[in-house]
Amino acid sequence: APNPSDLNGNLYPGGVASVNGLNPPLQYFFDNASPIVRSLATFTNPGGAAVTRTITWQNNLGADASTQVTGSSSGDTTFGINDRWVTTDDVNTGAGDPATYFALYGPGALVPTSATFLTTTFLAAGAQGVRAEYMLTVGAGQTVSLLFFNGIDTTTANALAAVTQFDNLSATDPLLAGVDLSQVANWDIAQIPEPGTLGILGLGLVGLGLARRKRAA
Repeated sequence: APNPSDLNGNLYPGGVASVNGLNPPLQYFFDNASPIVRSLATFTNPGGAAVTRTITWQNNLGADASTQVTGSSSGDTTFGINDRWVTTDDVNTGAGDPATYFALYGPGALVPTSATFLTTTFLAAGAQGVRAEYMLTVGAGQTVSLLFFNGIDTTTANALAAVTQFDNLSATDPLLAGVDLSQVANWDIAQIPEPGTLGILGLGLVGLGLARRKRAA
């Protein structure tokens, strides 16, 4: 896991608690270039046998009592396990609190076992919130992470436009700086080889071509 002082001071550690045999440090990364926060929960199993647990993620980013679902990756305003992302806003979508968006998983990765928008997620004036549950298995001595993104924008339309960036995340995206993508269960992000690796691969292909030419001669 990255050091809490890395990433120009934008990375902040959360609390550490035990989840029935798993040690899950939580880290938040605040992006300088956009109103987005990245949440990374990293679960380590120090035991000698695999551990399977239900992990609940929930958030509302300070929603008011009139908050509603305004869009989803499936194209409707009903949030379910088939939705990789969801947007919310209060009834007055052009004023009041900012519109919010939540990206919960990527294509081809771990899907929540349940996902819903509830009016009783939080004990506050605005109790509405987005909640998802994941069935997570961590092998003996292994580490697995869950990665989430939250953002705010001025209007519902802007939030719907901004959240689509999570449909095709690249390994070089600044929002993924410092993340060990090989450990992330709910995003399957293609890892781009380092430049040195590409150079070695290129030399190998050149060598293979020369060898073929010699055989042909």
